Amino acid sequence: MQLGDYASAFDSDGLPNLIEFSLGLNPKRNSAGTLPTSQILSGNHVVNFTQPTDIKDIIHGGEWSKTLLPDSWIAIPDTAGPPQHSFSVSTDTRSQIFRRLKVSAL
Repeated sequence: MQLGDYASAFDSDGLPNLIEFSLGLNPKRNSAGTLPTSQILSGNHVVNFTQPTDIKDIIHGGEWSKTLLPDSWIAIPDTAGPPQHSFSVSTDTRSQIFRRLKVSAL
């Protein structure tokens, strides 16, 4: 499969195939409602998920921003590590933030 195949959204759900593959979702079915969700735990915005064991050569990363401006994104460390992933941002000084999951193929 070529990288272009991973970058598109085969099923028109708006999710690139690479993200669906990396989370163990079926890129031929609408997966829009099955992404990992954020929770507030112990004063942190937290997203946890498990990478399927058969998914290799994928890097998951997290970032947050207050503004969505291109240069405003700050990396969120993954405090778990494959196959578990956990991205956490303190709620102490950030009343409203935007988070994004970055997925790339090696």
